[in-house]
Amino acid sequence: MNRDLFFASASGDINRVRSLLEQRENIDAVDEVPLLSCLLTFQNGRTILHHASLNGHKDLVRMLLQYGAKASIADKVTFISSFWQFRRVSLLPI
Repeated sequence: MNRDLFFASASGDINRVRSLLEQRENIDAVDEVPLLSCLLTFQNGRTILHHASLNGHKDLVRMLLQYGAKASIADKVTFISSFWQFRRVSLLPI
């Protein structure tokens, strides 16, 4: 798992995410390693697609879907897939 990929996705850095994916990073990797123990912990089974959608990064979400990210993966906390998180933040119409 590339921590940079999760930080870039959460912050909406579309160019950094694209660059990392072009280096063959796993688009559907899940966040199992704490990045900053007190401020930001990514160990909830979310993908970069989850992080992009939860933070409202519409263009990044679209790009990740075009790159083949799976919207059906559910996280370990809410058991909600990326698809339903998209709906919650009104990114994609049904």
